[in-house]
Amino acid sequence: MQTLKLNSEVLRNRKGLDSPGFLAHHGFMNLRYTLPDNDDGSPLTEEAKLDFCLAKFREEFPSAKHCIDGVFNALHKDGPECPHCGSSDIHRVSGERFMHCRSCKKKIWFMVGTAFECTHLLLPRFGYIMILSNGLSISKEEFYKRFDIDKKTATKIFHELTAIIEIFMQEEMFCVPSLAFIDSFLRRSRVTEARKPPSSEQEEMERWVEESWKGQAGERVDVEISPSMREDAMADLQPESARHEEQVETLMIVEAQREGESQPSESNEKVYAALSDEPVYVEELLQKTGMALSEVNATLTMLELAGLVKQLFGNQYVRVIPGWTAAVSGSSGAGTSWARRAMEAVMDFMEFIAKTFRGISRKYLQRYLAYWWYIRRAGEHSESLLDQCLSVGPIRDEDIRSYVSPLMVKSFLKHEAA
Repeated sequence: MQTLKLNSEVLRNRKGLDSPGFLAHHGFMNLRYTLPDNDDGSPLTEEAKLDFCLAKFREEFPSAKHCIDGVFNALHKDGPECPHCGSSDIHRVSGERFMHCRSCKKKIWFMVGTAFECTHLLLPRFGYIMILSNGLSISKEEFYKRFDIDKKTATKIFHELTAIIEIFMQEEMFCVPSLAFIDSFLRRSRVTEARKPPSSEQEEMERWVEESWKGQAGERVDVEISPSMREDAMADLQPESARHEEQVETLMIVEAQREGESQPSESNEKVYAALSDEPVYVEELLQKTGMALSEVNATLTMLELAGLVKQLFGNQYVRVIPGWTAAVSGSSGAGTSWARRAMEAVMDFMEFIAKTFRGISRKYLQRYLAYWWYIRRAGEHSESLLDQCLSVGPIRDEDIRSYVSPLMVKSFLKHEAA
């Protein structure tokens, strides 16, 4: 899977992009609209909000040429400059994707290096960005009908934008096994085996990672894995065998919880007592606790999900709140609150998926989580989605096809109720 990188050249050309005067003058970057209420003061329904925003959008951007002009103005807030000779003597016709330098006589395609570089249907992409920026959701089926495009194009736009959003995911993130979302895996993808349900992707991924870890440990492994699954999974495998073992053991713990079992609090207390507010290596925990590596890794994962410990670089762990033995033992407290919020986030996401998409494939789980995070935090992001599209290179078809969600995916915690 090709890694998407920030385009530093574009970032350098965007000096002053966020100035209020520029936004007010061009309106390009401000695709968030103030939604009115109904006549009786009640808020609009989700469908009414979507209708209102689409009407405003089509008013501001009636054609693709208006979108192209918006990109040009956003990239050259202080005026266009030739990247070859530095001259500001530039000529450009409105609606064109290129400009001419009168000094060196060269033609400059200014969208090169942005997510819009290879984009022909710019208007529906801007429309989807507007929808997400206003915290609204839309199924791919409704999207292609609203913008009169084919279903394949609508799906591609979805994957392009969610790939960009995933790069910028931040805030209160926590890792959770993809197995926790298995009830939402109702759609097939190109890696789903023939005559098997969509949820079989999860089993194949777990099996492949586990067997690959065993192979790296020097054991002979004879196992049949589909070529497509092998190709997609290889992008997420890392050489550190400890990481693979942790993923496998984590999945075993989650599966045990689904069957009504739980991690003994004695293990939690023993591992937590061996930690401190200073980083501790896993090797030290093995010596202090006398526990097996698999048991220590599984316990650390459960403590991390509960918000009691945090993993640092170099396979080190540290207490989040020193001396929090009551929470480890299962008493009520902030640690329990963290775990509750994590579970609520998982359930809310699955409810959102059922309502909006009627199920997803496991292959793109992380992208849907990015989608959900963005609209739930609409209006709180430090950088708009349009800004982000100008900061990355084009999203190729191969980037989309080769992507596969890892076994441990990122999600965000719900805000605590006041």
